[in-house]
Parts: sequence; C-alpha cells; structure tokens
Amino acid sequence: MIRRIEKTDSALLSSARKDFPDCWSKEMIDSAFEGGRFFGYLYKDGEGFAFISYSLSVDTADIEDLFVSPSLRGKGIAKELLTAAIKDVREQGRTIVFLEVRTDNIPAINLYTSFGFEKISVRKKYYADGDAFVLKKEI
Repeated sequence: MIRRIEKTDSALLSSARKDFPDCWSKEMIDSAFEGGRFFGYLYKDGEGFAFISYSLSVDTADIEDLFVSPSLRGKGIAKELLTAAIKDVREQGRTIVFLEVRTDNIPAINLYTSFGFEKISVRKKYYADGDAFVLKKEI
C-alpha cells in the first residue's frame, strides 16, 4: 500500500495543508521534484492518505514532511513511512538524517526518538508560530 511519491502526486501532497499548515505548497513540491533530489513515499486508501518526503544532499538527508490524515493516525502508518524513507536514504549512500519538528508536537517527537533521532538544537521561531527542535540520526 506504500509506494514512492511522484511529481504527479504534488497536488495531493500539498492538499495536506488543510490539516498540516507547515506542509509545502504544490509549487514548492514541483520545484523540489525538478531539482532531482526530492523523494518520498505515499500511503493512500479510502480513508485518507499519508506521506513522507525527504531531500538528499551530498552526504546527508533531510526529512521535509511527514503527514498522516487525521482518520489514519494511530495505525502505525507513520512508522512504516519513516522505516521506508530511512532504508532508502541508507541505500542511496547517506549516513545522517536531519529533520525539524515543532517543540510541542509530542507524538512526532516520540516517534522520531523511538527511531533513534536525537535532539541537537533548537531553532527559535522556525515556524511562524513556534520553535523547532533539530533532530539527527546516524544510519
């Protein structure tokens, strides 16, 4: 049920903004795809959808977004997506993964720390309405 995201998914991915205001816009997603270093996985069924997106640099990866429709939360889909992304990043030769997460997003922080991500810093006012932890995982 999980498959790689494609550029044709950009409208669906950006529609997450109604539940996830920090999600990238369609234009940002399209531009990232065109850059050739943007990847991810999508889960979709009749109840909703979920996705993870990440970008690759020379030797690291950055998780850009991880979204799960409210109707699908608590079913382990985020774990499946994160597992797939980390596996892909490792297979593409990267050894470190970074991400930012809202300091008050306890469920997401718990997910990431259960995967071995560690808090390395705080970015003040990273979001328009809040701070973010920067997390890092060596893989």
